[in-house]
Amino acid sequence: MTPTLENLDRRVTALEAAQGNTTETLRWVVTKLARMQAVQDEHTLRLERLETKVDALDGRMDGLDGRMDALDGRMSAVETKLDALPRVIAELFEAAEKRLMAAIAQR
Repeated sequence: MTPTLENLDRRVTALEAAQGNTTETLRWVVTKLARMQAVQDEHTLRLERLETKVDALDGRMDGLDGRMDALDGRMSAVETKLDALPRVIAELFEAAEKRLMAAIAQR
């Protein structure tokens, strides 16, 4: 079967239509990929900014941890002094009582 001119013309027309559809599809794919790349770039920038903020917060937290440790040490010292306070007061009363008794005995 030999191809006729009409048959060839119909086949060429079909190929041109298919090529047009393919070109249109490729343009659509390229557009979508470009949009996806733009969104990815934006998200990457946002992520980098968030990482910078988190790093800064980590630094601040480290500083706060150090300060809390220092406060814990100071609180322990205050607790120790408070625990010793009744004994110290008792010793002061005892010493004052002895001085008072000595003063009374001298009269």
